[in-house]
Amino acid sequence: MKQTLKALVERLDGLILFLGHDIAPVHPMVKSQERGLGEIWPERDIFDMHLLAYAKEYKLPIMGICRGHQIINVAHKGLFISRLACLLHDYDIPKIKQQDYQLILW
Repeated sequence: MKQTLKALVERLDGLILFLGHDIAPVHPMVKSQERGLGEIWPERDIFDMHLLAYAKEYKLPIMGICRGHQIINVAHKGLFISRLACLLHDYDIPKIKQQDYQLILW
């Protein structure tokens, strides 16, 4: 499968990763809250990581939207906290209101 995927990516002009399930918390850089975790599809995570690796190998332009941005972050060993809103609601932080962090929710 990897060779077929690599051959496919070789023909692309760029890669856009977008939409989909939550990233599975099996990746070391993914910190997930049990409650609020949506459906996961670990095979898709692996597929997208391979796509990203091959796109980088061929020096293609890459864009991530929503889940795609999260995949790019995790692939580069960035920390990703799934369902940040759930985490914030667990703490009494009077200075932060829901409207202040809506833009960073996934």
